[in-house]
Amino acid sequence: PIISEPDKEPMGWRGQVGFVKDGWDSGIITKRWGQHPTAENTHVFLCGNPLMVDSALEFLTAEGWVEDRKGDPGTIHYESYWK
Repeated sequence: PIISEPDKEPMGWRGQVGFVKDGWDSGIITKRWGQHPTAENTHVFLCGNPLMVDSALEFLTAEGWVEDRKGDPGTIHYESYWK
């Protein structure tokens, strides 16, 4: 998990801070997992702000990931709020 506004968390936050793309580009996920996530070895679930979801969909599809759709399985699953 990564959040962009830790000071808004009622219980405090000690995890990764920033935007999903920043975490992806910095290599922190690769470092923590010991391998770079790819569409061949990982399914992604995005949930939250539609700007985050749209941004992640953009960079993931550019790397070859595919949105999961009814009747057409993919490796990206998501829920967008506020839409």
